[in-house]
Amino acid sequence: MASRCFLCNQDEDGIDHVFIHYPYSTYIWERFCACFGISWPMHQSIEGLIKWWKSKARILNLKNPWLLSFSIVATNIWWERNRRSHEDKARSDAHIFEFICHELGLCLGSSKGEVKSISNLSCCRKLGLHIEAPKCIPPLEVHWCKPHLNWFKINVDGSSLGNPGRVGAGGIARNKKGQICKSFSIYLGIKKIFEAEFEAVLEGLIMAKRYGAREVWVESDSAGVVSAVQKNQVLWFVLQRWRAILPYLNSISWKISHCFREANVVADYLARKASKSGITETSVTFPSYIMMEIENDAMDMHRFRLC
Repeated sequence: MASRCFLCNQDEDGIDHVFIHYPYSTYIWERFCACFGISWPMHQSIEGLIKWWKSKARILNLKNPWLLSFSIVATNIWWERNRRSHEDKARSDAHIFEFICHELGLCLGSSKGEVKSISNLSCCRKLGLHIEAPKCIPPLEVHWCKPHLNWFKINVDGSSLGNPGRVGAGGIARNKKGQICKSFSIYLGIKKIFEAEFEAVLEGLIMAKRYGAREVWVESDSAGVVSAVQKNQVLWFVLQRWRAILPYLNSISWKISHCFREANVVADYLARKASKSGITETSVTFPSYIMMEIENDAMDMHRFRLC
């Protein structure tokens, strides 16, 4: 026959009873879980509670407070049990919870880098945790870089209205002074955006070949495409055309590099123009606001990128 708990006069079941089934134990676990927006299910064993606690840590942003709190809560429940059993002293449930939060704050320090939502902020407020304000990261200045003398710089971009969807490829070639040499805005039909980005690079190189350029710099804001070309891992859908242009590339000086979207404004306009209109143009007339962007590039004007 199970022995009786002298604190609550219920059948005692060892350590599981002490840490889970005391009235104040249940209150502490329930209130602590509620701070994280998690419902407390009454566990039957401390082993089951530990497994459940670890599983919940995988879905929380505030992992450190959650994981650290388990030992603090359990320790305080044990201390309170000893006070009530051996010293005949008892704190209120709310007082126990406040003491746990205070100890958690001392152990944790601040929750810098973990607060990512209003619910996270609310949780920290309920637990009394200090939230360190993130450092302000200044915007990054971005420039369109001019090519060296005699180099033919081509900025390219792809655009897709859906993925897959109506796609277009755009490109503009400029010289050392930032003056327009050639441009294209090509409608490519229904494809995926990655295909459009690759097609844009290929069309830019074909344009350079037709122009007779001997020193070519291609720039794209697609890091994936730039990396694939640099590693000679051109994908199957442009592989045949790529092999056809390789003799030209092997006979000239050329390179491809990545740029931020803020430095690729004109090519982005040309690609979006084709995807929206369904029209292909090999010599584009630019509206005034795009001409202003081209002039700003030529004058080394900067744009800002929020990091």
